[in-house]
Amino acid sequence: MARITLCLIARDEEGMLPACLASARAAVDEVVLVDTGSRDRTAALARAAGAKVVEQAWRDDFSAPRNEALRHAGGDWVLQLDCDERLAAGAAAALRAAAARGGFEVGMLPLHDAASLGADPADVVAGRARIGPPQALPRLLRRTPDLRWRGRVHEDVADWAAARGNRLAAVEAPIVHLGAVPGLRDQRAKRERNLRLLRRRCAEEAGDVTGPGYLAMELLAAGRREEAARAAEAAWPLLPDQPPGRAVQRLAAARAIAAYLAGDAPTALESAEAAARREALGADLRYLRGWALARLAGAASGDER
Repeated sequence: MARITLCLIARDEEGMLPACLASARAAVDEVVLVDTGSRDRTAALARAAGAKVVEQAWRDDFSAPRNEALRHAGGDWVLQLDCDERLAAGAAAALRAAAARGGFEVGMLPLHDAASLGADPADVVAGRARIGPPQALPRLLRRTPDLRWRGRVHEDVADWAAARGNRLAAVEAPIVHLGAVPGLRDQRAKRERNLRLLRRRCAEEAGDVTGPGYLAMELLAAGRREEAARAAEAAWPLLPDQPPGRAVQRLAAARAIAAYLAGDAPTALESAEAAARREALGADLRYLRGWALARLAGAASGDER
């Protein structure tokens, strides 16, 4: 039977960790937790639950502890969760079946943002207590010697996946995410931390549009529209030089959203069309492309309309 290792990174998560571990118990064969400097009982609770705990000082870099966890993982597959996430009912069976079946490198799991901390997981997955639609995220990864996370924040395995042919598969193993509950994100000061680390990522990964895309989106979420537009525009000339397999939709969507908010239909359309020439468009860019076409048609006449 294919073995699955749950990899976690944590710091001061004694309130969130036990429920996360309990939800994954039937889905995994071992747990590796990298503790980045907890001052509470996080490490003790993890050890009591049977996890292998590794200590690593925090370095303003989320990829570093994630890669350290990979170094200690022994499974054929790695399940990546955060402490504020829980597997929903049925997820364990779906993960076991997917790992046994194989035929892919990256399992895309649906993540559902809970509307409140006390929401019933079934209601979150059904949409009755969820914020927005679910997102498909790469969380079940085949453990290979070259598997690596990249980026100081909003870290990803996109380059590894692209090098292995982007062999993706949907895995119906729902994750309930509590970290987007209104007020909790601000309470943990995540946004300002993320903006600081994203600026460092952009400086360190010059020529890569991944960091600027995340930065522009984070600025949009913070209501800093003009700053977001400038960040997206500064990175836009890099688009033609991105290697095959590197996603550009986040930057294109951020640029198009900023244009939408400014009523700039030509820029929104240009952003969507540029992304479409490289990859299939997601929902945001499909909508923004349609909005731009309708807006331009309204200002045109005759055959052009």
